[in-house]
Amino acid sequence: MMDKLSALGDSALLMPVSLALLAFLTVQRRLGLALPFAAGLAACGVATLATKLLFNACGQEISGLDLVSPSGHASFATLVYGSLALMIGTGRPGWQAGLIALAAAVLVTGIGISRVETDVHSLDEVVFGWGLGAASLALVAVLHARAGRPPLPAVPVAIGIVVALLLVGGREFTPEAWIARTARRITAMADICGAAPARHAEMALGRARP
Repeated sequence: MMDKLSALGDSALLMPVSLALLAFLTVQRRLGLALPFAAGLAACGVATLATKLLFNACGQEISGLDLVSPSGHASFATLVYGSLALMIGTGRPGWQAGLIALAAAVLVTGIGISRVETDVHSLDEVVFGWGLGAASLALVAVLHARAGRPPLPAVPVAIGIVVALLLVGGREFTPEAWIARTARRITAMADICGAAPARHAEMALGRARP
């Protein structure tokens, strides 16, 4: 059960869903929705990768927390599902928008909990990932508020996610080993964390999923 819930936050699913959504919005000439979402995706991707590299290198040496690799599932899921809730709920009655937002929040929370329950991430890593996703979602919300566009239809979105799930078939995108190796190379050249890089990079290499 937890593995299936975790898969809903995997980049192997959310990346094609995001690209398909951007294509759909562009074809529909709804750039007021597409551009804020694209900006949020870029911000979330850059922030998640940068902090993964940083904490793989230095971890507790700079945070004092159980942080080796912030959860990409948590950050990406927060951004994507939160953006979908925002775009679908805009312009609808308050109770409908509230229910849509609540559903997205429950899903994102469940995905984060699944990462802890499956021993892939610590709670600190999941909370940090939620924070990155929430900050990126705030950017989307600010830009989206200026667009004043009609709501995104929910049915095509739901169909698209189901189709993507069937096509992905449980596949996973796992860049953790590459991130750990890259962090180790960077810190070996720059020596930014003293003796910490090697220890934390070795810990991160044992992580199977982002």
